[in-house]
Amino acid sequence: MAFVGPSYANFDGKRTRLNPADPVEAVLLQQLGANPPVFSLSAGSEKLYRERLCDVLRLMHTVHSAVAMRPPASLRATGRILRDFYMALQAGQRHDAERNLSELEEGRRLDALNLNFLRIRLFAAFQEWHAILAMPYLPQLILAHRPHAITDALISAVYRTYLTDAESHQDAKLACEIFRARIQPEFGELFRFRTGQQSADSLKASMLMAVASDPPHRQVCTELLSLELAEDLRRYLTLISEQLPPEVPVSVPAVDPLITAQTAFNDGNLEAALSLACELPNTISRVKLLLECAYEMQTSETEV
Repeated sequence: MAFVGPSYANFDGKRTRLNPADPVEAVLLQQLGANPPVFSLSAGSEKLYRERLCDVLRLMHTVHSAVAMRPPASLRATGRILRDFYMALQAGQRHDAERNLSELEEGRRLDALNLNFLRIRLFAAFQEWHAILAMPYLPQLILAHRPHAITDALISAVYRTYLTDAESHQDAKLACEIFRARIQPEFGELFRFRTGQQSADSLKASMLMAVASDPPHRQVCTELLSLELAEDLRRYLTLISEQLPPEVPVSVPAVDPLITAQTAFNDGNLEAALSLACELPNTISRVKLLLECAYEMQTSETEV
């Protein structure tokens, strides 16, 4: 029906009863036995119609021949393949991980976005940071709604590619300059929200983002330094925070609390935005902001 249908012939999906008196149909009966699965198609009397019908039948045959047929017993459940993929990553078995990923892709088990997420997990597990940044759809992946683990892997790829040299020299000033000039314009969307990001690379990148922003996010710097951190990590975060420009006191006019909450959300401070929104009167704008916070934070507490 998909290839021929009513467009090219009178095909109705019903089998044709072969006539043993017809020499051609008699051969089919002899070769295929009684009541064979045969269809008779008519494309009209004009030659052009018959040629078109032959063309689509050839196309159908080509497509059917290209499909790799596998017995149902060889098909594994998607969850089983994913389990084996993650187990292979944990065991450092690159070949097994790639084999499971190929099975997911060839079997059309996941959409393109989730397959790319798995590729990022694969590259990150083997510290192939340049491979992550060379992915063809990286700009779309940066803009997409991602699991926290994928965001962490993308941030690590950016950090390890551009900033490890500055960190090895403890040059926080150079790190801020690189972040402001090269990373923020291309990868800034990665650092918009900090919820769920706990890796050392993510924390260092968040501190750089807070310092390099205009105006700088001083509250984010304070929050990061208040965390329980390893001594070397705390030392480097402190070096970065010292790159903050002097604070200039300004008079701030009274602002609508909803605008304050929305500003906190836009700045990536989801916890503050959620806390402020919870105290606001129940309006459509408040509900919208609460839903956006829950969507980005991806925690069961916010969803409830």
